[in-house]
Amino acid sequence: MRSRALDVIKSARVARRSGDAEVLDRMPADADVAGAPDRQRVRAALAELSAEQRQVLELAYFEGQSCSEISDRIGIPIGTVKSRLAAALGKLRQTLGAASPPGTVRS
Repeated sequence: MRSRALDVIKSARVARRSGDAEVLDRMPADADVAGAPDRQRVRAALAELSAEQRQVLELAYFEGQSCSEISDRIGIPIGTVKSRLAAALGKLRQTLGAASPPGTVRS
């Protein structure tokens, strides 16, 4: 899922630069009403993370940087990057799992 999201982000950047309408048509619309509840839940869950956890998560998932690249970029040990990333993902998993809509079956 992460790889697909990164592919979409990268192709969107390329499309914006090149004007490729086909790629832009595949992009989800920002005004997608059906996805709004999920988007709000994710934003709320991200807001609950510490600034340090949110920073490494954004660099890893939204910018596609590796742990070593994040380490170099923000000047912290790679082990700290991995720990913050794991803690952030655990907290998101816990928060989003606990906030499942009624009637949703979790495994």
